[in-house]
Amino acid sequence: MDIVYVKYTRERIPQFQIKTIMYRENGKYFVKKEALYEEGKAHIRNIYDNYIKLTQNYKNVYISKAELKNDEIIFDYEYGNTIDKILLNLILKKDKRGFLEKLNWYKNFVENLEGKNYINFKFTNEFLNIFRGCDKLRGLKCLRISNVDLSFDNLIVDGENLVKIIDYEWVFDFPIPIDFLVYRSVINFYFRHIKYTEKFVDIDFIFDSLGITGEYIKIYELMLNRFHSYVFVKDNVDNYVFYSKYLKKSYLINQSINRAYNMQVFADDGSGFCEEKSIVKEMDLDKNSSVKFEFDISSFKSIKSLRVDPINTNCVVYINKIVLVDENLVDVETDEFVTNAEYIFEGKYVFLNDDPQIIIENLDLKRYVKIVIDIDFLDFDYKVKQYMMNLYDSLKNSLKDNKELKQKRMEIEQLKRQLEEKNREIYKKNIYIKSIENELNLLYNSLSWKITEPFRKLKSKLKI
Repeated sequence: MDIVYVKYTRERIPQFQIKTIMYRENGKYFVKKEALYEEGKAHIRNIYDNYIKLTQNYKNVYISKAELKNDEIIFDYEYGNTIDKILLNLILKKDKRGFLEKLNWYKNFVENLEGKNYINFKFTNEFLNIFRGCDKLRGLKCLRISNVDLSFDNLIVDGENLVKIIDYEWVFDFPIPIDFLVYRSVINFYFRHIKYTEKFVDIDFIFDSLGITGEYIKIYELMLNRFHSYVFVKDNVDNYVFYSKYLKKSYLINQSINRAYNMQVFADDGSGFCEEKSIVKEMDLDKNSSVKFEFDISSFKSIKSLRVDPINTNCVVYINKIVLVDENLVDVETDEFVTNAEYIFEGKYVFLNDDPQIIIENLDLKRYVKIVIDIDFLDFDYKVKQYMMNLYDSLKNSLKDNKELKQKRMEIEQLKRQLEEKNREIYKKNIYIKSIENELNLLYNSLSWKITEPFRKLKSKLKI
């Protein structure tokens, strides 16, 4: 068994803390999860129970295969494009219609996971223990078996449009509103990719297009915070709604179990990113290190996209430049890339997650033989939490200011429309008055009017 990496999830309360190991065996990749503490073994067994529940109840979807061995759960490693990546591509193409259609497809997908066997929400003791509640939830559409982990990065679409669910750690067999599951996925995606999403579409517009109204958004936000209180230690609960992932430590383990940092480049030929089509280079880093690496990618055929993992832990980086070298040895510098950075501030990319990624797409028009990455590491390895928390208030206030400014603009536009409508009414009335005046002038100047003038005067005198 060749271990690729080990990830420790320590931000949770002890009974939910786990270790995730990715490894290769007999040419295949697997993912194994095990408890860090004795009290966490029940959680591992519960994940396997979730696998059984989902395979028995969910329709027209593939549940990633799991096997329970000695209180450890082992999954097949799945390949393909995540819904997260598909949505990001639509944003980069500025395809708002396609983006919203995909979100509505996702909601429809969740609603039909159990066919037509959905139920209406009712309170249960289990629900109240975790989420508490609000009377407005009564009667909302729910699944019988609710997978709260249906986020966009946990759903893979393969070449035949079969959807694969690759994570099901948090599954409950009591009713939870489907719209809450959708809300959680949208929140995670929107703030994970805030650099792109806030310029592309307003989050309130997304919720409106999905039929999730303001009063329910407030309820779901409270439910989400209570769920995090159930899972995470207190220090990691606050402000979670603005982050898509928590800080996690990741280690690349070599044969001697020594700690190593590395940069890794993956090539995608249309079948997805995988370890077999990647190149790894180790780095000897100090804080504020500058690194320039050249990767020979000439052995990869039909490259459609490249993924650069700058380091195998969380980090704050400044990307000086990324250069692609084509088969004619012409350098092509590119800034057309997407990342999974939680925040971008003054050119600095803040990766809170343990798997930072820089993705360069649409490379199938040329053949490239090298990629050169020039990058500054401003910080890395679990030191960025405070850095990000310091930015949180700035982000939150900025979003609030933008929302208030947008509201003011909407009010101004509404007043403008009202003023234009009034001006149109005045214009129409002026035209009408003018036409009456013209008709009267024509009448006064007509021959019949002049002939009948003595009779009108006589009639006037008779009235007196």
